[in-house]
Amino acid sequence: MITLFYACLLALIMAALGLRIPGQRGRTRVSLGDGGDPELIARIRTFGNFVEWVPMILILMLMIETVSGSIYYLHLAGIVLVLARILHSQSLRVTGTTKLQMRLRVISTVMTVATLILSAVYGLILTIPALLI
Repeated sequence: MITLFYACLLALIMAALGLRIPGQRGRTRVSLGDGGDPELIARIRTFGNFVEWVPMILILMLMIETVSGSIYYLHLAGIVLVLARILHSQSLRVTGTTKLQMRLRVISTVMTVATLILSAVYGLILTIPALLI
């Protein structure tokens, strides 16, 4: 249930990111690809980056939950992932990219990768003893 909660929040974020693309396509009249438009490129990559990272983390969270992993860890991972993806989407805005946006991008990337790695390590810790029996 915990992973489902965070998956639902992340699905809403994913929908919001995905829905930003068609509007920009309409404004630029680009039906396929990015047409070299910086804003469309940024929106496509923001969505793509989300799709590249989030599913594996959710799979790990779900597997951790199924083997009765810590609910505290699951909530921590879920909160960090949701915050990271929101920060990342805000950091990839093209217009007036600032030092703050670059810092947010680095921070959000570190948060996402750390959640992936920590979930993988925690999953290994939970499963290795069972494999040795």
